[in-house]
Amino acid sequence: MGAWGTGLYSDHTACDIRDDYKDILGDGISEPEATERLLNQWKNELSDPDTAPVFWLTLADVQWNLGRLQGNVKQKAIEVIENGSDLDRWLEEEKLVAKRKVILERLKQKLNISQPPEKKVKKRYVNSTDWNLADVYSLRLQSGKLALLHVIGFHQDKGGRGPVCEILDWIGENAPDRKAGI
Repeated sequence: MGAWGTGLYSDHTACDIRDDYKDILGDGISEPEATERLLNQWKNELSDPDTAPVFWLTLADVQWNLGRLQGNVKQKAIEVIENGSDLDRWLEEEKLVAKRKVILERLKQKLNISQPPEKKVKKRYVNSTDWNLADVYSLRLQSGKLALLHVIGFHQDKGGRGPVCEILDWIGENAPDRKAGI
């Protein structure tokens, strides 16, 4: 299920939806194009009976919080709340169903009041590097001495591309000559 609690964002899927939507807006895409892109990005998951309710509830909440709630999204979220489809995944534990119902009722009340003014969404930071595989860089330590970092790979995700380094077994006052073989 990917959920660790009954809260709206106590769920990996909900957090991913929220973050994806904010990333799209942060890239300068206006509403409703941002919603359209998110729908396209999540279209395969929207046929899943566990994921679709989370999608609509989360999107409605994040849009409301940002002052951008779209009528069709609000309608879908309220439909999910009223038909109980989000509760199906909680049915094994009555206490959790009761707690989730409270969360959903609060969301429904929230969606039915005036949303705040539209908020600006910051552009997401995307890491990049011009370092190359096998490069060696010196790093000045607090002691003033140097340590050496060896680029052994790269990690890439939505946050960009960053180097993966190992610390070489060397500390010195001055960077060694490239020919030293370290």
